[in-house]
Amino acid sequence: MQLSYTQITAPANGQLGETHLQKGQYVQPGQQLFSIISNEQYWIVANFKETQIEHMKIGQPVHVEVDGYPDQEIKGKIVDFSNATDAKFSLLPLFQWIYPRY
Repeated sequence: MQLSYTQITAPANGQLGETHLQKGQYVQPGQQLFSIISNEQYWIVANFKETQIEHMKIGQPVHVEVDGYPDQEIKGKIVDFSNATDAKFSLLPLFQWIYPRY
């Protein structure tokens, strides 16, 4: 085997997430080996009542507090609202925001 012919590249900088590998396992071209969690930006998905989202709009800045990281300041902006607001998809409408990591 010529390992010098082997090249593994990542599409983005980040941390190794879930792996799908075991020692000695053979892999095929294009096979997903692991996931990468980006260090540059994160998506947060949240559910709100319809009465709460009437005051929200795309581009609006947000401040997020996470119980697991009480001292971490997380700022971002709303980038999208889901169209799936009826009972078929969810009891509550969904929106997403994104924030850059500084």
